Amino acid sequence: MLVMNNEGINILNLITFENYYCQITPLFQKILADKIKDTSQLATKLNISKQTVLRIIKAKNYWIHCRTLLHLTELLDIKDKYLFSNISFIKTKNSFPIQFNINSLLTPAFLRILGHILGDGGIHVIEDEGKYRAFYTNNEKELLRSFTEDVKKVFGDFKIYQREREVQADEIWLPTTIGYLFYTLFKYKDFDKKKRIPKFIFAIENKEHLGAFLQALYDDEGFLYPQKNMIVIAQKNKDLMNDIREIVIKIGIIPNQ
Repeated sequence: MLVMNNEGINILNLITFENYYCQITPLFQKILADKIKDTSQLATKLNISKQTVLRIIKAKNYWIHCRTLLHLTELLDIKDKYLFSNISFIKTKNSFPIQFNINSLLTPAFLRILGHILGDGGIHVIEDEGKYRAFYTNNEKELLRSFTEDVKKVFGDFKIYQREREVQADEIWLPTTIGYLFYTLFKYKDFDKKKRIPKFIFAIENKEHLGAFLQALYDDEGFLYPQKNMIVIAQKNKDLMNDIREIVIKIGIIPNQ
C-alpha cells in the first residue's frame, strides 16, 4: 500500500525490497563493523555466509540485497530512517543503478512522468528475464526533451536510452530499476497490465500537482476542437477515461458527457 503524509511520498513507498540491491556509504559500513561482534553467529541468523557479512562491512561499493540489509540492521537495533539516509545507490539484479533519493516524489515533475507513461508511454514487461522497462514515445521533440528533464530531476543524472525512428515515433527507454517502481505503482499485475491512475493521485489536493499530471496526459492524448471551443482527450480504455474524468472534476472543471 502506498502511504502519503504531509511531506508527500518517497521512493521507499514504491520499492519491493526483495527485488532490489543497494550500496551503503563507507561511514555506515564502519558503523556496522563496530556493532558486529560475532560474524559467524550473525551470518547464521541472516542465513548468509560469513564471507557475505564481511563483504557488507568491508568491500568497497558492494551490492547488498535490500531485504538482507534490513534484517541486518534490525538485528543490530539500527533505525530504518538512519539506514535509508546512508543508502547511496539502488538497482535491480539485472539493471543499471540510480542514486537513492528519499526526498518527496510528490512534485510536478514526477506527476508529469506518470501522466506520460499512462499516455504515450508504458512498461514493457519480460517477467522471465526480470525486465520491467518503462518507455515513452512521441513525435514531438519538445515533449521528449521535457520527459527526459523530468526523469533526471527526479531520479538523478544517468544515461537514458533514446532512439529516433523514421516511420514510428521516437522513443525513450528507462532501466528496470526505475521501470519496476512504476510497475509496482501502477499495479500492472493486479490490472492485467491495463493502465489505470494510481489511487494516491485521487487523494492529492494540490491543484498545481494535479494540473501537471493532466498536462502530460492531454499533451499525449488530447487535442483542440476549435469549432466547439473544446479541449478533448481520446482514450480506448474506458476505465482510464473515467479515472481522468474524476481528476478533471477534482481540479474544478466540469466536463461534458
